Amino acid sequence: MRKTVLTLSLTATILLAEDVNPTLTTFQAGTPVNVNEVNGNFESLKQGILDLQSKYDLVVQSLQTTVTTLESEIASLESENRSLESSVVPVGTIVSSMLDFYQFAPTVGESVSFSATNSKWSPADGRSISGSAYHTSTGNSTAPDLRGMFLRGLNSIDSQSRDDGNQDPDGDNRTAGDYQEDKYKKHGHNIAKGSYGIVLAGIDLNYGPNAVYSHYRYNGGNTFSSPTDSDTAKAIETDGHTETRPKNSAVYYYIKIN
Repeated sequence: MRKTVLTLSLTATILLAEDVNPTLTTFQAGTPVNVNEVNGNFESLKQGILDLQSKYDLVVQSLQTTVTTLESEIASLESENRSLESSVVPVGTIVSSMLDFYQFAPTVGESVSFSATNSKWSPADGRSISGSAYHTSTGNSTAPDLRGMFLRGLNSIDSQSRDDGNQDPDGDNRTAGDYQEDKYKKHGHNIAKGSYGIVLAGIDLNYGPNAVYSHYRYNGGNTFSSPTDSDTAKAIETDGHTETRPKNSAVYYYIKIN
């Protein structure tokens, strides 16, 4: 492209630099003037002006060709850039960042004024992205809402499904963007002998007010009997937070939509 522009620019410069030298008859003071010579001078000047106009037209045409070539080259480069960008970071890619949207957008050449059809990246916050390439590809008109979420890989990416014990137990019924509630794995607890001669061999949610009692009363040796109302309750207290979670560090999630 640079070579083409240089050639066209040099052509325009040469055309402008060429002198237009009409042939004129010189008259001396006191010497009779021949009318044909005067008319010849005017004709020479006229032709010089026409030659200059012709050269000017060629320069304009050359510059117009340069502009057209530049526009074509720019369009080609933009197309190549889009193709390269799509191959490097395809639509649907999710990235995590320490930058909020107003910091993130300028770093990827985006405006902080979001547009579903023009913006390449969207916050993964459930907003509408109707009309985006992501919408066209997946049929989803909203971005995934990943606020407060951890990402988990699906069991199957193509035709091979994971089954080595580390797979998602609900994975066969899940698709990309599917929400999964928090849970803790099924487990049991062993409760030791109580300080009042009570063996807590199980829990009875229906025995006694607001307490969990043992199924059996320890009578010494290997003898047991059913508990009575006088037995001391052994309650399993509630502890913990409002959710089950691993240690983590907070980030922002963004998704490529165009």
